[in-house]
Amino acid sequence: MSTRTLKRKIKRTKKKTAFELTAQHLKANGVVLWRGRSRFDGSPMVLIAVGLRDPTSNIKTPHTVTVYGLRSDISPRENILEGARSTCGHCPIKKECYVHSWTLAAIYKEFIAGKYPSLPLEMLPQVMRTQGPAHKLRLGGYANPSVVGWREFGRLIPNLGVDWLSYEHDWRGAPAAWKSVSMASTESIKGTLAADSRGWRAFQVVPVGQGPAVVKALRARGLQAVQCHFKKLPSDASELDKLRKLRNGVNCYNCPTPCNGFNSLSPNHHVVVEVHGNPTILPSRNERLRILNRENVNP
Repeated sequence: MSTRTLKRKIKRTKKKTAFELTAQHLKANGVVLWRGRSRFDGSPMVLIAVGLRDPTSNIKTPHTVTVYGLRSDISPRENILEGARSTCGHCPIKKECYVHSWTLAAIYKEFIAGKYPSLPLEMLPQVMRTQGPAHKLRLGGYANPSVVGWREFGRLIPNLGVDWLSYEHDWRGAPAAWKSVSMASTESIKGTLAADSRGWRAFQVVPVGQGPAVVKALRARGLQAVQCHFKKLPSDASELDKLRKLRNGVNCYNCPTPCNGFNSLSPNHHVVVEVHGNPTILPSRNERLRILNRENVNP
């Protein structure tokens, strides 16, 4: 190793160890974990972890810090109008995305205003622990986790010392190493079978009412599969019902079959979940899934 190369390595090490948390890090609701170029088309991207101070109101994903991938040069609305190629790749249901557009707009507005300080991924757990109770890290809140390189982001996840959830729609094109961290998001039995053959655990979203039949069909084909343990509340559920559900029900925080990829920490089950999300987009999302999953679910 040349003297110049050694000096560069020492300089980089000093830079890493010299990073210190500030009051802004400890007060901010979100932090910028990464800036770079999209794996899909080279557009400028940013990964933002949100929920450090203001917990989510979603009773399915309580106690989670969620990572969103956004274009850094244009608004989420503009990105969607351009086809969301930069963030979502070839996702077959991106037009019926479950994520509220206003959620993305609010995060982007805070980002543009400079409300999110930059933070190395390795230091995120330290900030998360200042919240008190243990929290999970949720990747793929919006945009594929693999939009970032595996070496600079994905490989670090298992060594952070926190539990995580991760969902990858571009599992066919993503580096194979991501299957140890992420679930393959699928929309049909055919897709789940393909993901399984490539060594991925699948998270298959199915039309309303088809969960049990799809689980049965996958098991008949030799796969280990379970239906998502979370039980949705009726749309007119009271705040008290929601609180009881949060305290006593199974959710993404305490689930016995966590969506954390295929690794020694996880069971081998594929997970089947009935379509959920934004009520305004639910009907069209449900119909789109019916079209994608025309295969008869009976073995």
